[in-house]
Amino acid sequence: MRNQDQTTYTLTPGSGVSYTLADAFVRKPLDVIGGKVFDLAIDRDRALAFFNANRGAFTAATNNVNGDFTVTEDVYGGFVQARAKLGNLEVLGGLRYERTDVSSTSVRVNGGVATPSIADGGFNSFLPSVHVRWNATPDFVVRAAWTNTIGRANFGDVTARETLNIIAGAIPTLARGNPGLRPRKAMGLDLSAEYYTGNGGLLSIGVFYKDIENEIFNVTSIETIDLGIGRGVEQVEVSQPDNAQSATIFGVEAAVQQSLTFLPEPFDGLGFNINGTYVNSDLDVLTTAGPRKLGFFLQPTWAANASLFYEKGRLEARLAYNYTGGFLETINQTIPGADQFWKSRGTLDAQIRFRLTPNIDLFVEGENLTDSRRIELTGPNRNLLQEAAQYGRTFSIGASVVM
Repeated sequence: MRNQDQTTYTLTPGSGVSYTLADAFVRKPLDVIGGKVFDLAIDRDRALAFFNANRGAFTAATNNVNGDFTVTEDVYGGFVQARAKLGNLEVLGGLRYERTDVSSTSVRVNGGVATPSIADGGFNSFLPSVHVRWNATPDFVVRAAWTNTIGRANFGDVTARETLNIIAGAIPTLARGNPGLRPRKAMGLDLSAEYYTGNGGLLSIGVFYKDIENEIFNVTSIETIDLGIGRGVEQVEVSQPDNAQSATIFGVEAAVQQSLTFLPEPFDGLGFNINGTYVNSDLDVLTTAGPRKLGFFLQPTWAANASLFYEKGRLEARLAYNYTGGFLETINQTIPGADQFWKSRGTLDAQIRFRLTPNIDLFVEGENLTDSRRIELTGPNRNLLQEAAQYGRTFSIGASVVM
């Protein structure tokens, strides 16, 4: 069972109340971004003290209750399972049944009138699966699987709640939930082969296919509505989760891992690990601009990891590079050229660990050593900057103790 209860308070100051961010800011070093100290933050205690001293000067905004919601989800399940072994062949089959009941309450404000919204629903899920393992030789294993799974939506996505953001000089943005959101269903086929080379070595390759119904994605559109805040009818950028019509994923993944113990000392502690995944995906979406076929939501075409490690005696060291290809983040309901994508990104991390005693390890580690940024793009050719975030490099030194 899962429960969530969220209440949001939005207050409007009366005439004659003068309170700006300068009254709530506190200066203290918080973080270093791009070589510069970020030292501005809102002092929670100062802000609350001002509000408590001037409660009579504030009134609750009409849309105060838009972000309030409660959700309760109950899941009942059971399964049967059978296992068979025929020589080098092992088969595991099963059937899982789940009953999901969801109840939610929220409030929507339209034209200054607050209307309660209550949604109750439920669904049954029958999820059969078969897993097969063939031990062709002691060093060579083939695996296959047929699975059926479901993915439930996030709590905040299945209510009628609304979160409004107003910035001077820009059109308001409104994030909505979707009480009609259906759970995603997926049928998967997997086939893989593994060869163990000895000395910690592994060669593996696999292919997989998924057929997905009701995939959940975020959609953005421009609507002309009255937000109920005394500004009348205006254009608003509205985003909310929705279900796609259908989606398929086909992928190939491969991995190589090997400890180089055959090298002379002290290099016999070296080793490496490389893995990569290629995914070809199709997502069918029905928008107000017409049906569209896109790549899978939040799914990069390429992803890869490579690491070089050294393990000998008390010393462990690792240098790792992680690459994530670009992927679709948000679909625009009315303007296909305004979809939002994340640009491909690579990060380099390192760690050195020394075992001081059987119970104490000392370590030094660095993350994002190349100072890679997260970049979001938009536009017909994905060449217009939507957002850029710089996280900087992070260095840590410490000790871990096992009692």
